Amino acid sequence: MDVVELGGIRLHLLRVHPGLPHEADRVTRELQRLAPAVVLGDLTTADALRLRGALAEKKPFEPGFVDALYYDATRERFAGDATTVEHPLAAAARFARDRRSEFIPLLPITKKPGFLARRRMRKAVERAQAATHEAFPAAFVKALAGAWEPRDDVEPAHRRTLRALQEGRAPVVAVVQAHRADAFLQLVHATGRIPA
Repeated sequence: MDVVELGGIRLHLLRVHPGLPHEADRVTRELQRLAPAVVLGDLTTADALRLRGALAEKKPFEPGFVDALYYDATRERFAGDATTVEHPLAAAARFARDRRSEFIPLLPITKKPGFLARRRMRKAVERAQAATHEAFPAAFVKALAGAWEPRDDVEPAHRRTLRALQEGRAPVVAVVQAHRADAFLQLVHATGRIPA
């Protein structure tokens, strides 16, 4: 958990690794400890609507293409024999719903890559080298360089984060997937002071 002091406002950034076993449980424990008024989710509005439907129907959440690619690659490499692994953003959204915290999606809706681009991206991720799940986010970003850049997602997400922080409800926790977390944290650190 990263904690960023922005003048009179504090942002808790919870880095999550979708596809790892027990990651959803860890997210729930961290959120219970902090009891946030606002949970910022690293997903698009369209993903958030799909997530809400999945929770209502008690079905697995299916994220957008890049996030699904990260989830699948992490699960295949690091989940061992675990057959189903809950997405940590599903756990965060369920927590927010059950505790009546606000859940705000941060990402802009983006166009899905075409069939050939998706195929190239899958092959590039298959070739990515990482010995641990901690090293995998950087390898994932490097493998997709030119086809997908985390900064393109993070810049609009940063604006939405600032808006949520300026509303003054606290605590605020941003649940950010590991393949975007470094870029997100970089922008947050560069923000400076937000008037309370």
